[in-house]
Amino acid sequence: MFDSEMQAKWTSRFVVLLVLSFAAALASDTELRKYEPDISYVEDGERRFGYDAGLLELSDAKRVADAMRQIYGDAGFPLVFKMPEVDGFFLVSSFADDHGIEDFGRRFFLLHADDRGLNGVFRGAGMGDSYILRPTFYTGAGKVLALAETGTEYSWGLQAYEFADGTLVDLGALDVALWSGDNHVNPLERASVSFGTAGYRVEFPYDLTLAPGGLYQWNLPRLSDTITFTQENGRFVLSDDSVGNQACFFFLGEPDGEDATEVLADLLYYYEKLIPWFEDHDVAFSYQSDPPLRMVAAGDDKIMVGKEELKLELGIVLMAKDGRRKILYGVHTDVDLIHELESFLGEQIGQSPLSPEDMAFKSAADGG
Repeated sequence: MFDSEMQAKWTSRFVVLLVLSFAAALASDTELRKYEPDISYVEDGERRFGYDAGLLELSDAKRVADAMRQIYGDAGFPLVFKMPEVDGFFLVSSFADDHGIEDFGRRFFLLHADDRGLNGVFRGAGMGDSYILRPTFYTGAGKVLALAETGTEYSWGLQAYEFADGTLVDLGALDVALWSGDNHVNPLERASVSFGTAGYRVEFPYDLTLAPGGLYQWNLPRLSDTITFTQENGRFVLSDDSVGNQACFFFLGEPDGEDATEVLADLLYYYEKLIPWFEDHDVAFSYQSDPPLRMVAAGDDKIMVGKEELKLELGIVLMAKDGRRKILYGVHTDVDLIHELESFLGEQIGQSPLSPEDMAFKSAADGG
């Protein structure tokens, strides 16, 4: 009797531990391996192309470049990559097969090699004015993800593609870049990518710029160890814990006349003066001139401030991380704005340690 009871207890415990271990394995994400292509360039008569010398022999790269020209016409200086950890599939970044103003620019093609030769199996959307479409690959957990940088003289961000069932699936954009001090650059240098039951997760261990160079550019501070993008409805979105307090300066339209130009200059002057304070206190900041103003939102949410909500054409929209909003109109000095920000954000204000200069600035603002 004793032996059977003990055996039943140990069996029950073993089953519980097995279930918990299985559940933990399902819940945990698998970090994917990063592969950065090593691009070499070839000029051989009429052939001009680049290829990943890390995974491709030159003879195979020539064969793919020739097939691109035969299938899609003038290949527009293609870049040829082998899909890592997948046999017989080649990714090509090229200007070929332009469809006019609605669909132009560098795009991805996927070619498959079989007994009959190379065949095109995927043609992606054109990247418009971007002349960069340069992939970094992440593999593991049975997945192949390509995060491709777009841009011109500076990085515009990333376009995500997953290799699945013999084709590419467009997962949309991660409109982020890293500010190097001189320019916006590819943000993937120290990023990590993982895959789990909720899909892909991309983590950046530094502050980022959202929509770099665009009308709705934001400087986004890192509120914890990383700024994180997760998948929601098949697209990459900011995680809740990556969105915090925000300040959006605005002057709608173009200044009309000398007085308006001076007012805009004053607004931008105080905006620039407050940037160090925003950075020290983990406040995202932006300057925008085209309504609706776009605030930073987590998930699939879109937070817009329309022209009908704005009583004047210039001011600042403050938004706390709990969603509260306040609009200040006109031009305010940096000292006045710090008072307003501290009063509005209260305990939600960033807890970054104050520098001696910031302490002196705050003392002046408090009348000390």
